[in-house]
Amino acid sequence: MAKVDPRDFLLNTDYEMDKIVYFQEGSLNVGEYDIDTPHNLPFTPLIFGVCAFNEDFSDARSVPYEYLTQQTSITFTASANDTNVRVSYTNDAGTPDKIYYRIYGFEPSDSRAKVGATSKYGKEFILNTDYNYCKLYQKGVVDGQTATSIAHNFGYIPQVLVWAESSSGWVDPLERSDWGEIYGDESTSGVTVTTTEVQFNASLYNYDKLHYRIYYDEA
Repeated sequence: MAKVDPRDFLLNTDYEMDKIVYFQEGSLNVGEYDIDTPHNLPFTPLIFGVCAFNEDFSDARSVPYEYLTQQTSITFTASANDTNVRVSYTNDAGTPDKIYYRIYGFEPSDSRAKVGATSKYGKEFILNTDYNYCKLYQKGVVDGQTATSIAHNFGYIPQVLVWAESSSGWVDPLERSDWGEIYGDESTSGVTVTTTEVQFNASLYNYDKLHYRIYYDEA
């Protein structure tokens, strides 16, 4: 029998799928900063999401969002700790004056807590194979101050998600892989994904842990 390639499937229950354990939606006016909402979970969720300037999300952007020019700076950020999800919207230009967001969360791999059902957010469907469901290869936590490599040997570059946990207890989704490049030393710090492994090194930053998820799906 030919070997099954997970990339050939939108949905394949032979492979683990992510489970959403948290959902929050809302809007912020420009200048609203560090707005906290209790998540009521027994752990710090690994959050991610989308934001948009149109209420129907027809112009959706991934979270965290950053737009920089010589004239202006626009950012939408989201992070979580063991109590709250925190969101912020800054815009030097002042317009658009409102941003809409949807935040989702995963349970971290080192948690064994019981959480409530989220099916009430499914609306008209729970599974729909018009969409791709990422096939999870491996999830875990690595030391934020120690260079670590996780082998996958796929022969292609997979999709990877990473969250950084600081000593203060806040966990942020990472939008950049090349932290070291900002400071002129690409080899010093960052997350690098190759056709054989994922390399972690955040030694320049005050990160205690890096949470990661590696998928069979190709980047």
